[in-house]
Amino acid sequence: MLEAFRSAYELLIAAIREQLQMLLNYHQDTLEQVINLLKMNNKTIHCVGVGRSGLAARIVGECLKNLGYIVSFVGDTLAKPVRKGDIILAISGSGWSETVILAVRIGIKQKAKIIAFTATPGSLLDRLADFTIYLPGKTRIEETPYLVRRMLGVHKTPIAPMGTVNEVASVIFGIALVNALRASNDELKVFRNTAENLLHIAQENLAEIISKQSEKLNRFIEILMTSKKENNKIYMAGAGICEFVANMALMRFLHLGLQPVGLDEWRFRKKNDIFIGISGSGENIIVRSFAEVAKNEQLQVIGITGNAESSLAKMANLFFILRDPALRVPLVQLRDEGMTFIPAFEVSVLFLFESIVAELASRLGIREEEMKARHANIP
Repeated sequence: MLEAFRSAYELLIAAIREQLQMLLNYHQDTLEQVINLLKMNNKTIHCVGVGRSGLAARIVGECLKNLGYIVSFVGDTLAKPVRKGDIILAISGSGWSETVILAVRIGIKQKAKIIAFTATPGSLLDRLADFTIYLPGKTRIEETPYLVRRMLGVHKTPIAPMGTVNEVASVIFGIALVNALRASNDELKVFRNTAENLLHIAQENLAEIISKQSEKLNRFIEILMTSKKENNKIYMAGAGICEFVANMALMRFLHLGLQPVGLDEWRFRKKNDIFIGISGSGENIIVRSFAEVAKNEQLQVIGITGNAESSLAKMANLFFILRDPALRVPLVQLRDEGMTFIPAFEVSVLFLFESIVAELASRLGIREEEMKARHANIP
């Protein structure tokens, strides 16, 4: 069991690590120019993307905010107008997203600089951008060796469906880029070390999950499969970057045919629905409040945290611990005091859920075409 989970996790790490090396070998000048542009900028950075790419853009934007940058998210109610000298940070794996292209074209008319993240060299986004950071493309399923290939046969169950690889890579590279802005010199070394550290921590968490938490993981996957049969709703809550990671996971659950819903539908909760709370400390007041209500009303409470002694862990029917393997302590970083940390916990949560999606697709026999059919088609 968990072969698809493990393979998806390892695929993500390998593909991103390979692309990281490619960027450093062949695109150092671009990375340096992007870092210099951002360092010199004192105007607004506008982040834009659609769907999960949009959530990745928000994660990068939140990290930029923590360094004191003025950040606006295209499409928000309080989005700022684009002015001369602003920067548009655009993420689109395909490089052809109409919403992203429209925002970029408007930015160009206003004499803004364009930084693109895309997996498609030569795409319209790539050609319009002043600078492009290239993401790894989706690994073709038939090229991906993993143990359950014999079992999957013609199903070709996706271990990295649709834009998964480039979406996760955009988060890793974006965080690494922001961390490089802190450095007074050796920015590319900081970029490399940050990305490698995030991948290393994710890899160490994989080893710990497989060796110590695999029974709980199997139970969680069975709970999710049962929810599909019984039409139980799935709610998720997190604060800050955890909220965006939660929404990325919910979108994939939707593509699998599960019943994920937003917290705006919390009033419709019922017994045996699922609540998943994400908090590094396990003490975030928002997550803790939802978990308490869920427990009292007999929802199934799942906790993802870095603290086994936390309130979230104690309230959960099932909880997972993601740790910092370098320090061997929970990833609790005083998140309420400026967030000057590298969000390694949040990245490991992202890897966890992307890999759970792969395992669910494998067990349910869901093809990528089925997932695409459930993908929103109006941006």
